[in-house]
Amino acid sequence: MIGWKNPDFVNINGEKKLIEVGNIYHHPPKYVSKKQEHYKKYGWESIFFIADTLNEEEVIKKLWHD
Repeated sequence: MIGWKNPDFVNINGEKKLIEVGNIYHHPPKYVSKKQEHYKKYGWESIFFIADTLNEEEVIKKLWHD
């Protein structure tokens, strides 16, 4: 739990990175920006995927952005 929010995946190897997966039906348009702001307050970098529009190239690009 990060400030009473429960992300889908968290990195526990010393980096404060997390992943959340949502969908268009259950998450309003501002869902991603509000959640990113929330996690940022606690020092976490967040990566969000919307399952309805997800493709393998997008996942790879977001996860290996270094």
